[in-house]
Amino acid sequence: MKKRLGKGLDALLSASPQIENEKLLELDITLLQPGKLQPRTKIDPEALEELTSSIKQDGIIEPLIIRPAKQGKYEIICGERRYQAAKKANLTKVPVIIKEVNDLKALEISLVENLQRENLSALDEAEGYLLMSNRFHLSHLEIAERMGKSRSAIANSLRLLSLPQAVKELIKLDKLTAGHGRALLSLQNDPLIEETAKKITHKNLSVRETEDLVKELKKVHKPKKRRVGQKRIPELDNLERQLSEKIGKPVKIQIAGKKGKVVIEFFNYSDLNSLLEYLGIDFNEPV
Repeated sequence: MKKRLGKGLDALLSASPQIENEKLLELDITLLQPGKLQPRTKIDPEALEELTSSIKQDGIIEPLIIRPAKQGKYEIICGERRYQAAKKANLTKVPVIIKEVNDLKALEISLVENLQRENLSALDEAEGYLLMSNRFHLSHLEIAERMGKSRSAIANSLRLLSLPQAVKELIKLDKLTAGHGRALLSLQNDPLIEETAKKITHKNLSVRETEDLVKELKKVHKPKKRRVGQKRIPELDNLERQLSEKIGKPVKIQIAGKKGKVVIEFFNYSDLNSLLEYLGIDFNEPV
């Protein structure tokens, strides 16, 4: 059975430390400030306008989750969009719940809220995981356990950050999906990836069509050397695909007579670290 996303936002909130007499409050909006660990980098203007109209008519239904900051201010953990819309709607006070949580827990709660409720982009999600890894020194396995996802899902998400900037912008603009991005990564050639990305958007190719296109391009740009009479066993393609999905890395199986080798690709040090974790190897452990 697959894990559901995290423990759920409600479970995360109830599991976090509570301050005395925690309750719903009405707080002056000028006392709030955006979260310093907010994973969302872009708010859709049209969606923000719709939310603003809703707030003007019905007010804020769900309170913002905040935590104490410096100089009597409060930092937003959950509700960045509601905060921005409330300002546009000229609200002077907003409903809040104050939580006493550390940076890691604040990031974790914010990530889960955005993923569950506000359709966080694939790249913002990946940046959130990268922040967990770099700032809080969490392994991919630890991130996976906190978010209720598989280790391969975290690794696949982080791989998107290896794409050329131009392609990442297309994903941010919803012109390409994360599935398109993962398919493009196997080309391992930035100019070719960018050129192919333009073709995908121009022809409006599906992820499956993109995968087929990438396979053809790899044959053209990186022809495989085979011995005379050597044949490709059809079952190997399926096995490669299963292995790739299992460990979250591109896998190639090469056969030569009765011998062969399995090649696992990685694209950066983060990718390599996640592979070592999967294999149970501690890089810092003495040999």
